[in-house]
Amino acid sequence: WFQQGHRSSPVTGKNLLQLTLTPEIMLRRAIVEYLVMLQEVALRQADRERLLREASKGSADVVAENSGMGTSGKKPAGPKKAARERSQSERLGLALRACRSAEERAEA
Repeated sequence: WFQQGHRSSPVTGKNLLQLTLTPEIMLRRAIVEYLVMLQEVALRQADRERLLREASKGSADVVAENSGMGTSGKKPAGPKKAARERSQSERLGLALRACRSAEERAEA
């Protein structure tokens, strides 16, 4: 925006007194900490839900599920949910890595 010669805020359109960008390191760190916490909470919740599902089944069901087949000979229910949980965790991990990379560049 500024490299194109604009001297106004891209949000408000008001003229800016200076064009110097200042990195907000503390804000960036807070965001990274939040993303780490969010990822940990999502993983803990997924583990807790998995344990509750396993506990509610008989031990034979758990053994059959771990072999890849349910007691009825069909694949266990819930693979879409597990895939969504993995996808969410992967997106959070990517966001976390991007924030850390930006933080390292800002400190360099």
